[in-house]
Amino acid sequence: MKKKSLKKIACVLMILFLLGNFIIYNHAYKFTHFAESKIEKTNRPEELSFGQKLYTVFLGVKVPRAVNTEFPCRDYQIIELNSFETIEGWQVTVPNQKGVVILFHGYSSSKSSLLPYSEEFNNKGYSTFLIDFMGSGGSTGNATTIGFKESRDVKEAYDYIRKTNPEAEIILFGNSMGAVAIMKAIEIYDLKPSGLILECPFGSMLATTRKRFKAMHFPSFPFAEILLFYGGVQTGFNPFKHNPVE
Repeated sequence: MKKKSLKKIACVLMILFLLGNFIIYNHAYKFTHFAESKIEKTNRPEELSFGQKLYTVFLGVKVPRAVNTEFPCRDYQIIELNSFETIEGWQVTVPNQKGVVILFHGYSSSKSSLLPYSEEFNNKGYSTFLIDFMGSGGSTGNATTIGFKESRDVKEAYDYIRKTNPEAEIILFGNSMGAVAIMKAIEIYDLKPSGLILECPFGSMLATTRKRFKAMHFPSFPFAEILLFYGGVQTGFNPFKHNPVE
């Protein structure tokens, strides 16, 4: 084969390599950084047409920053805590409380999604503390680490309730990413709540990312690994060690 042909092939391969890395870098950023709340969220992969899937593959998902669209129907206090960002919580106190349930939402959601749970706990005699993770609702920032750094948000909320309610039974409730953040917080900070309610935590960040690629009918290897690498670089954590199942 002539040297010219080899150079052309090498040039094409280099362009494809750079383009592929740019696309995956963009995917990683959009997955870990929320956009303006006004944009429309990308539908689930199974709900997309072929053209929409192709558009999403090249330009990434659209994940708007979650806002609180509803508010407690009971009296509540707005509490701000210092974590990696300033996180906002709603504290709902009931008379003669049996304990306090701290509630944490899932990915691309906010604490207003937890209001039905909060009301049920209140009806059963438990005070509640609903938390917006960093980048969501009333908290500052626009980034997420899918439960890794959010574990500090869990710790700060737990420490606040422990300090203000020293004799209270504390229960941690988490949905999806919220459940993962609770598990990570217990591992890192050795929290000792009276009880846990964990709803739909994922097993590992890598396995979850691979499933997203498969749902798009796109090969997961090595793209899932590259996406996690870039996501970790952009947000400052190691997603390959983000394994709640352990």
